[in-house]
Amino acid sequence: MEFFKILAKVSLQKTLYILLMTVISGISAGAIVPLVVNVTEDMVSGKHDLCHAFLLPLTVFLFIFTKRLSQQHTVILTEKLLERTLLRLANTIRHYELAEIETQNRSDIFLTAADAQTVTDAAAKNADAFQHLVTIVVCWFYVFWLTYQGGAILILAFLLIIVVYELFQNLTDTLASEEADTETKLFDSFNHILDGFKEIKLSQRKNDDLYDNYLTPLVLKAKDIRARTMFYFSEYVLFIYICLFAVMSFDIFILSSFYSRDVIIKLLIITIYISRSAMVILSDTPYIINGRAAMKRLERIAEADHKTARKDEGFCPASGNAIQAFTKLTLEDIRFDYGGSDDTPGFSVGPVNLTIRAGDIVFITGGNGSGKSTLMKILTGLYSPTSGVFKIDEKPVSMADWRHLFSAIFTDFHLFDALYGLDAVDEEKIHELLEQMDLAHKTRCVGGRFTNRELSLGQRKRLALIVALSEDKPVYIFDEWAADQDPHFRQYFYESLLPSFKAQGKTVIAVTHDDRYFHAADQMIKMDYGKVRDVRSEK
Repeated sequence: MEFFKILAKVSLQKTLYILLMTVISGISAGAIVPLVVNVTEDMVSGKHDLCHAFLLPLTVFLFIFTKRLSQQHTVILTEKLLERTLLRLANTIRHYELAEIETQNRSDIFLTAADAQTVTDAAAKNADAFQHLVTIVVCWFYVFWLTYQGGAILILAFLLIIVVYELFQNLTDTLASEEADTETKLFDSFNHILDGFKEIKLSQRKNDDLYDNYLTPLVLKAKDIRARTMFYFSEYVLFIYICLFAVMSFDIFILSSFYSRDVIIKLLIITIYISRSAMVILSDTPYIINGRAAMKRLERIAEADHKTARKDEGFCPASGNAIQAFTKLTLEDIRFDYGGSDDTPGFSVGPVNLTIRAGDIVFITGGNGSGKSTLMKILTGLYSPTSGVFKIDEKPVSMADWRHLFSAIFTDFHLFDALYGLDAVDEEKIHELLEQMDLAHKTRCVGGRFTNRELSLGQRKRLALIVALSEDKPVYIFDEWAADQDPHFRQYFYESLLPSFKAQGKTVIAVTHDDRYFHAADQMIKMDYGKVRDVRSEK
């Protein structure tokens, strides 16, 4: 019933309708066999009971009609559930802060998305299993009407089956959780192979170690878990067969001494029919078990969704209402601390005191690990400072509310396949920019989408710059953008693009090591181990 509760969250009215149709189809399916038996008995004995002859086709029609309605509405509602679950998952993820998303396991997220489909499949199978359960109950009433001893032994058999099922469920739920954890680790290993392909090709020992000592044991563990699950399931199936054969044996060898042959034959027919419904429920059971395990994992996302419900204010204001201009951005004693482990403090940036004026070109320099990229994330509101105050035009602000000011190309940037977030795309202008960046022969913009993104790193960065220019934000953030450009485009960036940005009143904050072009900056900031060691004006 827990899956009906899930469907009820989507639509209580439709779920009650599905339950009603399921119950009616289950009752009619259970009534078909007694009617078939009675009609057959009437025909053999030469009787012509119009009541039975009328009720049988009516019951068959009722079963088909209600079963069809139940299946149709279950499909519609489970697909609606899938839609909501996936959108809820995506909505939860997009509301995370950067510091939170950096701690998430990507494999876990992908498997959770797959879990949504597992839950909806289980909900559909649960409705089917419930219908057959109703059918079994109706058949039991018929058996009890024929002979209370037969009804009693049948209910005892099913009570025993239910008790064993509870034990079986505890075992399989644990195994399902273990399998999900193993699959997450297995995805991680595949990610290591794909993301670290160059490294493992350079080191055969690393290649073999990853394959032999990590990936292979995980595959074997997953195989073992699945094999144990199927073993328990097959044992449970055999146990049900034993119970049903025991019931039929009781009917044949015990009840045959007290009841007529016709009654015993009816008991055997109805028991065989019950066994068919029991086997359908069993075939649905693995889906329901996997769905239950998937539902528990999705509940963790639901908890995260509840925690992040407050974060709508962390999004940029709508472009129509966003303040697009400022005069001065001031950082006063801004500090950011990474969390350490084992009570040891982590890396920190700051305190930083800095003033950036609109239209300035600011260069940030420093060695690897000096905190340059972290400072960029603090400036853009992606990291919330541990302490200190941001001011825009002398007013204290949270930079999370001012993210709309920035277009950024970080070192680990993502190149989207389309110009998302733009009300209208000027494809003619995009084509001019592609020509300008020497990319027109590599890709085109059609319907707001790029036809090709399989480019070199330098070309990808130039395409990302075109995207940033299309957004037309007041502040551009470049984290070592020129590092992967050839000498021609490096010179073009510093001596043509940056002056043109300044002429448009744009503010540019760029991490760079190109001391040859330091003269292009209005302000130079040097960082060393999280501290700002030097701030000076070049002009």
